[in-house]
Amino acid sequence: ILFGMTILSIWFVSPQEHFRPENNHWNGLTDLREKYQLEPLEKEFPLSRITGNSLIISIPYREPQTEEVGALKEYLEEGGNLIIADDHGFGNLILTGLGVKARFHGNHIVDPLFNYGDKGFLVVTDIRSSPLTTNVSSLKLNYATSLEIEDGIVAANSSSFSFIDSNLNGLKDEGEETGPFPVVAHIGVGDGKLILISDPSIFINGMMEKDDNPEFLSNLFGIAGTDATIYLTMDHLPKSLLIEGKESLAKTLTFASETSRIMVITVIIILVSLYPIWKKEGFSVD
Repeated sequence: ILFGMTILSIWFVSPQEHFRPENNHWNGLTDLREKYQLEPLEKEFPLSRITGNSLIISIPYREPQTEEVGALKEYLEEGGNLIIADDHGFGNLILTGLGVKARFHGNHIVDPLFNYGDKGFLVVTDIRSSPLTTNVSSLKLNYATSLEIEDGIVAANSSSFSFIDSNLNGLKDEGEETGPFPVVAHIGVGDGKLILISDPSIFINGMMEKDDNPEFLSNLFGIAGTDATIYLTMDHLPKSLLIEGKESLAKTLTFASETSRIMVITVIIILVSLYPIWKKEGFSVD
């Protein structure tokens, strides 16, 4: 009974890690997954097999491997579309491998004036003309960082009242940088498009419908063209023991299902093969 209850718990309990497409809580991506039919992109899946219009989202909360970065660079240069949404993770390792002159700062922006209830909850109204900002007049972000960018086009900036809160005390201290800061930008890499967003929280269930965030997301995923497949890199996301248990259970069930199917087919083949012998000898299968 305990074993059965454990299996059921693993299968039905929703994980609560940030940005997981299986997480239906405020910090998960179930709404985004359902609205845009997100496809999980596992580490072992070669990007060279991606065909047609496509876009890859990377939220790098785990360190990407060198070969992964190389594959992303090749995908971009051959005309792919890549979104890197990061606030304090490993996005800069990908940017270094891509060879672009842009970085995520890493420390949070706070804004004492343009916010929605907390200095770290930014209201971004400095929206520039861009394919990403059609019908967008403001964005709401959740503890975003800033972009340091030399190449490319900036699509949105924080206000001039914002500053980098290096010591996380919520106050403007001497030496802390003052805005405006880029928070959304896009860069051409080879034949592809690289989009940088300084706050991955814009994708989560609790944020994607705020202000003009829905219009922004529609524009964002529309850059890959109609009927594009949207992929989410799974290996860059946080993973708990619960998620590992779910993955192991899913593989076990798949294996059991395939094994059962093979056994049934084998029995049918044996029965069909032996039927003429039984009939000749006068045996009955009843």
